[in-house]
This record gives sequence, structure tokens and C-alpha cells, in this order.
Amino acid sequence: MMKVHLTINFAEDAYAGRVLESVSPDNLPLPPGLEIEISRNGRTLSCVIESTRGLDSLRATLEDLTSAIDLTLRTHEAID
Repeated sequence: MMKVHLTINFAEDAYAGRVLESVSPDNLPLPPGLEIEISRNGRTLSCVIESTRGLDSLRATLEDLTSAIDLTLRTHEAID
């Protein structure tokens, strides 16, 4: 099993909250062999991805997650 821990510290609580709300629905349903846990503590978002599906699958999942986070942040900045 491979595991990736990603911790992001945002400038504001609102950013962390919007990102969590935005990416959480994408977590289900997951394919077999893939687990994603995302939690928030104030301005800090913590993501853990576990995979038994191989390195390419883990990399693709991490890339999808970071792309979704980037899109959420750009949208949030455009709205504010």
C-alpha cells in the first residue's frame, strides 16, 4: 500500500472551508483499492490518500485532487 499525506495551510479559514466543501463530494464512490480522507482544522486542510492500485493511480488521484483545490481557490478569488 502507498500513502500520500498532503497538508495545506490557507491564508483564511474561509478558503479551507470552501475547498473542503468543494472536494469532499468527489471522494465517493471511490474505486476499490483507493481511500481518501480529508479533514480541516481551522485554516489547515489535511488530505491522506491510500492506494493499492499502483503508483500511476496514486499520482493521478493526487493530481485530480490538487487540480480541484486550485479550481476552487481561483473561483473563490474571482467571486470575492
